[in-house]
Parts: sequence; structure tokens; C-alpha cells
Amino acid sequence: MQNITTEYLIGPMLRSVVDVVSRRTSGGYASVIVGKVVKQLQPKYTFLQHVQVKSTQSAESIDAISLGDSLKEVDITQTIDALKDLIHSITAVMGKQAGYFLIREIKERLPYEYEQTIRELGVDLEMMQLQFLAEHRKTFQLDINNADILRYVFKSLFDVLDATVGRNFAISTLTNVVDQYRTVYTLFDYITINDIRTTQEVDLVSIRSVVNAFDQLELGEPLQRIIQDVANALKEKGEYAFVDKVKKQLTMEYVYVLEQLGVDLHGTTARHDLVLKNVLMALIDVLKEATSQSYAVLFIDHVLKGIDERYGYMKYIKIDSSRYSDGIDAVSVPSSVESISPTELARAIQKLVEQITTSLGDDASKDFIGRFKRRLGSAYLSKIEHMGVNLHMIQLKQDFLR
Repeated sequence: MQNITTEYLIGPMLRSVVDVVSRRTSGGYASVIVGKVVKQLQPKYTFLQHVQVKSTQSAESIDAISLGDSLKEVDITQTIDALKDLIHSITAVMGKQAGYFLIREIKERLPYEYEQTIRELGVDLEMMQLQFLAEHRKTFQLDINNADILRYVFKSLFDVLDATVGRNFAISTLTNVVDQYRTVYTLFDYITINDIRTTQEVDLVSIRSVVNAFDQLELGEPLQRIIQDVANALKEKGEYAFVDKVKKQLTMEYVYVLEQLGVDLHGTTARHDLVLKNVLMALIDVLKEATSQSYAVLFIDHVLKGIDERYGYMKYIKIDSSRYSDGIDAVSVPSSVESISPTELARAIQKLVEQITTSLGDDASKDFIGRFKRRLGSAYLSKIEHMGVNLHMIQLKQDFLR
């Protein structure tokens, strides 16, 4: 295990925080905000005087953090408390709406082994997110019925679409998804998207009151699919920040309600490069359990180089074994993957996982898919399955061949 020092504990967390804040704002703003929070905490934790957050316009947060050598000598008990205060302070600065997603996104950007280490030491980010939610729950107005939820979500989607690509595309897209899902969900028989371009004094969406008789949990799956479908449609037009914009549009009350319904707004936002990076790191982590880290990286690299020409872009993925402790930052993915359709990327991931599992011996392949799913985590597992990756089918094939 990595020698646990204050330097080891502070570095990855600050880099993750700067990276997440910069993606929501800008590199320069993130450096200023995080630097200000570090300074505010210095009277309580004097060792933070040896931490410098440098001003940068770049989104590469690793360049923004400078750590003094003396941090290695600091008692990590103080550091654990400092990490908790750092996260609380950052979420407070970013506000209630951003703070809810911020903790989860910080966790997703941290190296897996690091996140496990700080959890064992008492910094449980999942618990902190739940506490954040509990603290703000009393401010929520939760007397919200099904019609309210549907009307608000469709209006939020429309507002973002209208501002991003125009009213014509917004109305046609929402009309198409509602029509499409009428054959799947009875609920949508009672929803109509109105053409507000030609009809005066009419709401965007008409919803019959009968929808309130449905179990509210039945809303989760169709809303998840609609948000994902609209996001995918916009990717084809070169727009990749749609769901992030929708999250900013939603009030915290509705964010909470959607989360309770099982709508994973975080999982739908992942860029293709982040999906691939997390998939590859999960595969390496599982493989190294039976071999070694270096062999696991070499094995994955060999499979990537030998993959079908149809997925040629996979050959240009690079894994820097020397930066493995940096988590997904150790993986370099060509920018061209963002122009690939989610379905095509799903086929490539399916092929990659299949080739790895068929190359393993009986002992190494035992419960490989199960361990891979657990390591990948629910957010990215949900993402790749929604894209079309069928891990269950891979497992069935393995069981049949064994």
C-alpha cells in the first residue's frame, strides 16, 4: 500500500476538487476559489501554509497544485479533519445546487485506491453526500405530484434545448420522444407536447391529471431514458454539455425528487473519454488481483492493439503505468472518441470485455464480470448498460464455454 502521508492525502483531493470546479466554471476561477478556501483553513490547519494553489487558465488541475516537502511530516489525523473541512467549505462556496453533485463528481475523479484509503481513515464521500442531502432536505417543498414532475422536467429540457440549438429542434425532439415512448409506457398516453410556435396561450406540455394515479416510482425509468435520448441527439450536433446545463436548470427540490426516482443525472453526463477511462481502469484493477499491475496494463494494451479494425481508435489509447496512482489520468484517450455514437462505443466496449474474458484461464475468469461491475461502480455501469453493453450476455457465454 502507498505510504500514507499528508502529502499523499492532500494532493489527489485538491487536484480532483480543482478539476471538478474548473469543469463547472473555468480553470482560473477554480484556482482562485480553491486557493481562497485553503487560505481560510490555514489558521486551523497551519500545515496548509505549505500548499499552494497556483492560478491557471488550464483545466489540467495537476499543474495547479504545489505541495511542500514538509507535509510528509504532518500527523495525518489533522489531515483527515482538514479534508472534511475542505469539502464542506467548497460545497458551501459553490452553493446548494452545485454542492449536491460536486461531492459525487469529486469522488468519481479520485483514484480508486486513494478513495478506498480515505474512506478507511474516516473520509467517506458517499456518506458526506447523504449528509449534505439530509441537511438541505428540510428546505425542500416535497408536495410534488407526478404531473408537477413531468411538467417541470419537460420545461427544463425545452429551455435548455431552445437556448442551445433553437426552438424548432427543441419542439420536434421532445415531440418525437414522447411519441416514441407511448408504445412502451402507458403514462405517455396522457402527455402531449404542444407546438407553442403556432398556438398562442398554450403551455408547452399538456398533462392529464390521471398521471397522478400512477406509482411515482414508475416515472424514473422513462425520464432517465428521455434525458439520455435527448443528450445523445445533441451529441450528434456537437453539443456535449446538455445534461450539465439541465442540472443547472433544475432546482434542488427536483434534483432530490429525481434522485429518489432513480434518475441518475450524473451517469448521463459522462463524456466518452471518461467512460473508456473508467472501464479500462476497472479492468486493470480486477486483472491485477490475480497477477500484477504491470502485467495487467501490458495485457490490456495487447488486447487494445489487437482489436478489430472497426474499432481502430482503440489502438491509440495509451496507459501510463508509471502514473497508475493518478487514477484515470493515467489513461490517454484520443479526442476522436467524442464523435463516435454511444451505440458504436458500446460495441467496442463489449468487444474489449469479451476478448479479455475469453483470454483468461478458468481461475482468473471466475466471477470476472461480477468483480468488474463492482469495481466500475453503479454510475458508470448504468451508463455503459444504457449505451448497449450487455455484460450479462458475456457472463453467459463464459459459463457456457467453461
